[in-house]
Amino acid sequence: MKRFISGLVILAVMLALSACQGEQKVPAGKDVPVNQQTEKEPGRETQTHNQTGDQTAYYFTDGLLLGSYDKDGWHSLSDTSEDNRAGAGKASDFYAKDLVAVPVYHVYKDQTLIGDARSIIWQTEEEFGLGSFESEGIKDKFSQYGELYHFEGDSYTSHRIISLPTTLGNELAGLKIPVYSFWTYFPIGENWSQKQNQGILVTNSDSINFLSDMQKNVPATKEAESALKKLFADAGMGNTLLNFTQVFKGDFDGDSREEYVFAANHPNPEENDYWPIIEGEGTDVGTFSVLLYQEDDGKIQILHSDLRRFQAGPVTFSEGQYGIMDINHCHTLKVTDIVDLNGDGKYEFVIKIVLWEGGYDQVYAQNQKGNYEVVLRANSGM
Repeated sequence: MKRFISGLVILAVMLALSACQGEQKVPAGKDVPVNQQTEKEPGRETQTHNQTGDQTAYYFTDGLLLGSYDKDGWHSLSDTSEDNRAGAGKASDFYAKDLVAVPVYHVYKDQTLIGDARSIIWQTEEEFGLGSFESEGIKDKFSQYGELYHFEGDSYTSHRIISLPTTLGNELAGLKIPVYSFWTYFPIGENWSQKQNQGILVTNSDSINFLSDMQKNVPATKEAESALKKLFADAGMGNTLLNFTQVFKGDFDGDSREEYVFAANHPNPEENDYWPIIEGEGTDVGTFSVLLYQEDDGKIQILHSDLRRFQAGPVTFSEGQYGIMDINHCHTLKVTDIVDLNGDGKYEFVIKIVLWEGGYDQVYAQNQKGNYEVVLRANSGM
């Protein structure tokens, strides 16, 4: 009788386990297409949570932490009002212990999932340097976590690779992520290199989506051209020629109607994409980097506008272009991703601003009034 009862108990446990498994799971380490509905991997079920039990989603671009999203909304690492001081304005503190507690980060490039990172690399062997933690004794405090890591071609070992998830001790409980030029590297695959951190979007969230039918490089609309001309005229740059560098078309707000996103920049020479070129003649010319959003009814929202009138005198054409070497005119804007980061059906715009020896990445999201505003930002430079 005891054997019979034991057999029944074992059978019941086996049936319960098989019922919990559901659909076939993806093997650990295998990449899956974006938006493919699959069961979560065993290691992916334990996400980083806040104190209320709701998942916190973290976002990185090119290895720079932008911030997070949770039940309370967006939280930016750097101040979204362009004040670079730590803790200034609309900025939040982020802690190293929370980022390494995440079991896996999903790495995307060109709107495609290219792999899952189950370890991260940080610069831990230097203190208070560019790209380092801003706290004393970091090298010794991290010595018990992970292993030293040597980038190929780098003669100095200043980084450490840490497996995920890792629980940091009390000695590192209050360690904050620096708000300027602090990179996190996400190694994936056997032949991973440091360069693969460029052009990537990384998150621990399983809820992000990309627009499969978004159109790129479509012609600029008359509304966008008129808006840019007015910006030029108001800035005393009315003779500057228009130049749209990126145009996207798609349903970005989930209303089943199409909108546009425009990036406009002054030209740059092909042999050196840093020094600007002015297209236009006379004194009312300048350099520019502009981001516009056109709603389905034709209304234009000006999301970013950096207009710099050329003050050095009249400009005359030399084969249609006038090149200048002035660091105050070195600024460009690029849309790096259009993606629904928080799964609400509305798409965010991730942009990169390049300045002289610096710049920043930021995310625009639509608020309740339908207007796009900066919600996440990361500052970096030399």
